[in-house]
Amino acid sequence: MGNVFKSAVKEETFLLDHSDQRNLVSSQWPLGFKTWLLYRSITMLYLLGLLIVAFVDKFMRYQWKFFTFLTHWGFLMFVLNHLIKWICLIKYKKWFTQHNLTDISKEETPLLAHQQPWLTNPKDKNHSLLSISWVVANIANPLAILITINYWPGGAGLTFENLQGILNFQLHGVNVAMAMLDMILVAQPTLLLHFYQPILFFYSYVSFTAFYYVAGGKSKEGTTAIYNFLDWAKPNQTLINMSMMGLQVLLIHTTLWLFAILRNNIAAWIQKKNLV
Repeated sequence: MGNVFKSAVKEETFLLDHSDQRNLVSSQWPLGFKTWLLYRSITMLYLLGLLIVAFVDKFMRYQWKFFTFLTHWGFLMFVLNHLIKWICLIKYKKWFTQHNLTDISKEETPLLAHQQPWLTNPKDKNHSLLSISWVVANIANPLAILITINYWPGGAGLTFENLQGILNFQLHGVNVAMAMLDMILVAQPTLLLHFYQPILFFYSYVSFTAFYYVAGGKSKEGTTAIYNFLDWAKPNQTLINMSMMGLQVLLIHTTLWLFAILRNNIAAWIQKKNLV
């Protein structure tokens, strides 16, 4: 474990460089392109549809206060994560088609990274898209878990009797299941030193709520508290609460890093076993 930690805290792991950038679009498992595209398409379309329904329903009730909720910030990032991954996969497949290759699976088509210009040239906009995809995933998955584990203890009841109850379950339950499923399937690495990405995003939201309060903004109930743990009229308690949630983000990211290591080891063990 010591060696794993030492390799995880190397300076280069702080950045967005990766030795084989096909990992940023492919699966950890030997899935064919059609299967992988089907998965990406289903999740992307489902989330886009859910976003439209949630936005229409909640915006009609909250108006612009829709954007004061961490849930909605997190869900927008979650949808963006799956949308960008779908776009990256389509562009990757387009390159393969142009070169008369049949499958994007690393096992079936051992293509060297330098043969794939848009995956390796930092000045190419497609490379930037891969980097954005990586950052968005590093933010979206921990945030989905953070939002869910802090939502249900607040006294929210589980109900499927109305649209609001169904949406609440989708945004505070199904999202976590989808995040973990994606973590299992993807080859996209989770690096320990990328912890700063979800933390910076979280505190960007916290800063937004502070400015919102100073500007006289109110919650949907007309109070200063957006959540019972986020009320800038009680700055000392709010600062403590936000510090604790920042630690939660760090812990969640670290847990996902360990989970990714386990996933990679299991995949390597299965591959080795199949080769024997």
